[in-house]
Amino acid sequence: MDLLNNDNLKKKTGGFNILSGDSTSGHGGYGAGVMNLDNVSPIFVDPAEGEAFVDMGALHARSAVEKRIKFLPDKEKVPNGKLYWLVWVTIQYKDSKPYYAGVAG
Repeated sequence: MDLLNNDNLKKKTGGFNILSGDSTSGHGGYGAGVMNLDNVSPIFVDPAEGEAFVDMGALHARSAVEKRIKFLPDKEKVPNGKLYWLVWVTIQYKDSKPYYAGVAG
């Protein structure tokens, strides 16, 4: 089997990519408008315990908090439910120094 045969290669689609380590440099071609999550950190806050922790699995909805749970719209149907806040923090660099470029909850 020829693994490098074009028929065996996965074809690139024009779908929306959420991760990219490659800038489009403003050319507006393929990949323009791609959201770059390279400098984004998801921080979970547990207000009951007064603790916060980073869980990079949240970038793909696979954090320890999100695994093996079922989301329901009615709080009353969740016995012993636990409240978490999820905060997204972005860091950029200016003059070779990092700074907080944005925070969203």
